[in-house]
Amino acid sequence: MLAGDIQTERVKGPRRRVLPSLGARLALADGAATGTTLVLLLALMGRSGAGVVSLLGMAALFGMCTITGAYEQANVRLSTSTLDQAPRLLTLSGLLALVLTILMPVLSSDGFTGQQAGLLWFSLFGGLAFGRIVLSLLDRNPQDRARCVVIGDVSQAERLRSHFRAGGVHADIVAAIPLSTDALMEEPEEDLEFSIRMVTDEFEVQRIIVAPPEDGLIFMPKLLRTAKAIGLPISFMPQVLESVGHAMEFDDIDGMTLIGVRPFGLSRSSRYLKRAFDVVVASVLIVLFAPLLIAITLAVMIDSRGSVLFKQVRVGRDGQHFTILKFRSMVTDAEAMKEDLRSLSEGGEGLFKIANDPRITRIGRFLRSTSLDELPQIFNVLRGEMSLVGPRPLIVDEDSSICGLDRGRLHLMPGMTGPWQVLRVRASRPEMVAIDYRYVAGWSLWTDLKILMRTFQHVTGERNV
Repeated sequence: MLAGDIQTERVKGPRRRVLPSLGARLALADGAATGTTLVLLLALMGRSGAGVVSLLGMAALFGMCTITGAYEQANVRLSTSTLDQAPRLLTLSGLLALVLTILMPVLSSDGFTGQQAGLLWFSLFGGLAFGRIVLSLLDRNPQDRARCVVIGDVSQAERLRSHFRAGGVHADIVAAIPLSTDALMEEPEEDLEFSIRMVTDEFEVQRIIVAPPEDGLIFMPKLLRTAKAIGLPISFMPQVLESVGHAMEFDDIDGMTLIGVRPFGLSRSSRYLKRAFDVVVASVLIVLFAPLLIAITLAVMIDSRGSVLFKQVRVGRDGQHFTILKFRSMVTDAEAMKEDLRSLSEGGEGLFKIANDPRITRIGRFLRSTSLDELPQIFNVLRGEMSLVGPRPLIVDEDSSICGLDRGRLHLMPGMTGPWQVLRVRASRPEMVAIDYRYVAGWSLWTDLKILMRTFQHVTGERNV
């Protein structure tokens, strides 16, 4: 394959600026955050030698991150949201607090008390998280977006663009190089490398995204070796693993790599943990939102005639039916009007959803835009019919169209919010089912916490979830 035979998709936009690597920028942000946090905290404690301690803290931080390769790993990733990094930052700040607590008696006459050590830990965590947030805000300049090229199945290029935009990933697809199975089979690696390198140089590419053809997985080692020879970071789209989720572990057994996948479903202890979390948080929310619940009840009663609550049979865990509760946001005969409006549905195959539904009342439009119509589902959570986070509870007609192993999404109780509701792109029914399945397959309490925090971001950003 000659270089002139490669087709590319050009993207207009500013040429990139030469910036330090992401790892270097993270190191600078972490160092500044650590030093500032230690100076301020020690000043509040009335301790001397804040400058020396802050320098020691920064040195310890850089040492730990260098040993673990944290900043090198950051250069490999495309998505670096602070929320996803939070567990690692919590561990890092805890280790740093431990090191400083051990060394403090050497630097001064008295060390940290247990209370001060705990305060140091969470102050460092807050400082590091704040520093990462500031860095992400500074990195939003269009000229700093990572320039990527897709090689292999170029039909994935547009899909990647939409997900980059929706997920806030600071990257652009600037070129796409189609590589068929025949090309991968016949062309020498040297010719492939030369052709790809010409494109990466011309478009100032900073990252290669490998999207293997469906029938070309056998040639993946060749394609990856060729891409790695270019000397740029690589992202690989392992479509074969899309149904697995993120619950994977890599084993290196005497030079041979194996991927361990967790069995489907939650253990008994995980179920108890999830249920306990739901009960505690739902109980707190009812107390906090009691005045709001009363105010919405009065507003719905004044706005239109009918019941305050909308009740509908939905399909829950393991296919069991239950009655979901919502504040009524439509006219009382909304269900009778559904068939006449089905042609206007925008929810894709198997889902009924209209952006500007004519059945919605005045107060209902506000409740939906803020997702406040979902609040009564807190009582479904307390009754054990729903969870705070989980798969979407479908109506009986929609659920009947889901069959086979896809029904594994019902292994958990349905949720008030879930993994696909916080996406910024509208999901079709097959996509929704796949996303819910991956959520169940890779569940963790931290995943639920992230989804709840992202739900809050959507609601406060006036995006209905």
